Amino acid sequence: EYETQAIYAQGTYDLSEQWRVTAGLRYTRDETEGEVTETIGQFPGDLATGNFYAPDRILVNVRNPKVTSEEPTWLLGVDYLPTDRMMYYAKYLRGYRQGGVNLAGVAPFDEHDPEKVDTLEVGAKTQFEWRIPTTLNVSVFYNDFQDQQIQFGYLSNTGTGTTAIVNAGSSTIQGLELEGNFQLTERLRLMLAYSYLDTEVKDLDLPTIPPSVGSRVSTTTVEGEPLPYAPENQLVSTLSYALPLDESVGTVSAAVTYVYNDERQAVSEQASPVVGTLDDYEVFNFNVNWDSVLGSNFDAAAFVTNAFDEEYITFLTGNWGSGLEAGQVGLPRMYGMRLKYRF
Repeated sequence: EYETQAIYAQGTYDLSEQWRVTAGLRYTRDETEGEVTETIGQFPGDLATGNFYAPDRILVNVRNPKVTSEEPTWLLGVDYLPTDRMMYYAKYLRGYRQGGVNLAGVAPFDEHDPEKVDTLEVGAKTQFEWRIPTTLNVSVFYNDFQDQQIQFGYLSNTGTGTTAIVNAGSSTIQGLELEGNFQLTERLRLMLAYSYLDTEVKDLDLPTIPPSVGSRVSTTTVEGEPLPYAPENQLVSTLSYALPLDESVGTVSAAVTYVYNDERQAVSEQASPVVGTLDDYEVFNFNVNWDSVLGSNFDAAAFVTNAFDEEYITFLTGNWGSGLEAGQVGLPRMYGMRLKYRF
């Protein structure tokens, strides 16, 4: 169960026609409560022969973790608008991710505290006629995380592997984002979105596991390594074309989307030294949209995602040390149709 209460205010003041400042403040209180009944059967047997028998012991653990967290967050920003089609901005934000409960975790690892982040960002949003109508947005940012929530896996004293979230570290994320929309011709449009990320875990202070709780620790990251699942380069590009048809037929457009994800470290090299880094991958999606079919209120679409059936991994468990590493594959090729009626 989640309950959130907050009070906030934000305002913008125009210093002049070209300059304005914005300030906002929010105070949030979160309460999270969970309930879990864990039933564990212990099966006697002989590993050498592979013979196992009915469980001779049943353990039932009931846990009701509950945690309350509260933090102030804020925004300070300044905008400069030299023209009605151009804006430069800078802002500083304090962010907050609420604390929570870990249903699979055994006390004292059945709850975790909030995570905080300080963000600095500068950027520009523009529209102009650079031979062709163009929209171009760019931003550069720096994020500093404190009391970071880290996935923490261990072997409990019941003999089962489990995982929890703990506040164990600090890290930084810096990079840039670039978005562009280019009207190449009256009917042909190109849209681009690119991001670059540079991440690093600055500090990791993991808790000690009491003997009464369990043993053997694994984490998704360690000091000096990048954050999990943070590719340096990501690119999404869409090229769309509107067919030259009479208005009575409706609006028909066809598009192809290219998605690229750079290689990324899924878990720490310590947790999975052989397969901890996932390969890069690229996916092509195709779609055809027919709006106002024959002048009606119906819209129709046909699509194919991952058209060339690219095979790639999106998630790893980080259990190499246990002898079994498992993961999750990306979505395979899918195709379908949609029909919508507008009242």
